[in-house]
Amino acid sequence: RVWPPGPRVAIVSNGGGPAILAADAAAAAGLEVPPLGPVARRRVAEASPPGAAVANPVDLTAAAGADHYRRVLTCLLTEPGVDSVIVVFVPPLGAEVAEVAAAITEVSAAHPDRLVVACFLTRDVPDPGTGPAGPAGGVPTFRWPEAAARAVAHATAYAAWRSRDPGRELGYDDLDLEVAHRITRAALERAGGAPTWLAPDDAVRLLESVGVPCAPVRVVGSADEAVAAVGELGWPVALKAVGPTLVHRTEHRGVVTDLTDPEALRVAYAELRTRLGAAMETAIVQPMVAGGVETIVGVTQDPTFGPLVAFGLGGVTAELWRDVAVRLVPLTDVDVAELLAAPRGAPLLHGWRGAPPVDLPALAAVIGRVGVLADTLDELAELDCYPVVARRDGAWVLDAKLRVRPPPPRPPVGVRRLGP
Repeated sequence: RVWPPGPRVAIVSNGGGPAILAADAAAAAGLEVPPLGPVARRRVAEASPPGAAVANPVDLTAAAGADHYRRVLTCLLTEPGVDSVIVVFVPPLGAEVAEVAAAITEVSAAHPDRLVVACFLTRDVPDPGTGPAGPAGGVPTFRWPEAAARAVAHATAYAAWRSRDPGRELGYDDLDLEVAHRITRAALERAGGAPTWLAPDDAVRLLESVGVPCAPVRVVGSADEAVAAVGELGWPVALKAVGPTLVHRTEHRGVVTDLTDPEALRVAYAELRTRLGAAMETAIVQPMVAGGVETIVGVTQDPTFGPLVAFGLGGVTAELWRDVAVRLVPLTDVDVAELLAAPRGAPLLHGWRGAPPVDLPALAAVIGRVGVLADTLDELAELDCYPVVARRDGAWVLDAKLRVRPPPPRPPVGVRRLGP
């Protein structure tokens, strides 16, 4: 396997149109198509037929034969400013595709430190067993220039990922995983071993056992209990309906916010009861957390790789915008930094149009601790913390949905801890 040492790609073709298609696709995929320097241009010109364009892309014209390709490709693969080469061949009348293929294979094999991909614009692509796509040459061959450019971009991105610092695997000294295990075991026993969602207060206690800060909640069964709970929490508060079918409360209009006095709280409780009926078993009262940026932190299970940690902007709208990034566990500090930077809405975290920047270390700690929970709590089937409100003075989970199930067999450790 050959991994490009960088993003700089040279393109050589015997037709200007296909070369431009390859160059445009390469640039769109994040590659660089830099012009060749004076020395490189002189060398390429000496190896090319008369009338060739020797910048980058290199257009050898229809007069180019296998020997021209051999010599020009050798020049490009010995040029320090070139990391990979896309070779495009449009067979003119009387040309032998196999000869050009053999030349590409020969030069590529002589320069194993650079990636070469080929594109033959003909239906008569060399046989995979003997041509440049075969095991002898190891040169990937594509039908279209754009496909070749995208392949180089993927290989370049993977090479950069392989060579990056993987970071330090996260760990925390203040985790109480025994509490987390007790909560999940008790929930599974109550459900008869079937997968089940934790009660809101249990979800909060479980997250707090691994150091994830949560806004306090009080589970109440009546308007009077709701008013009494505010004596511990303080005004203003939010009232949220609870029931097995109310996993996404906002879809059922099961949340009332900014309640500032007992009468408003009683009216809100009565309205939720009337609107939701038997679907509302209890409710929770929670203090309002004003300001900040709404984010989402979650865990999902992949059948091959196991737990994945997700982070995105938007709270309840994150699923709508699909502005979410994921990473495998165990998370490292590099993984968390990449998660924080990956969403398109990430600039909101750094202050946007006069808003103060959020406490990034606090938000990073929420993601990191959720990652440790996902990696160590085998019963965890699904976790949605949204919104997680990040402000300049910290980050708090305002709502958490946590589903547990009997622990399945874990994926192989080697699969989950990918590396170079």
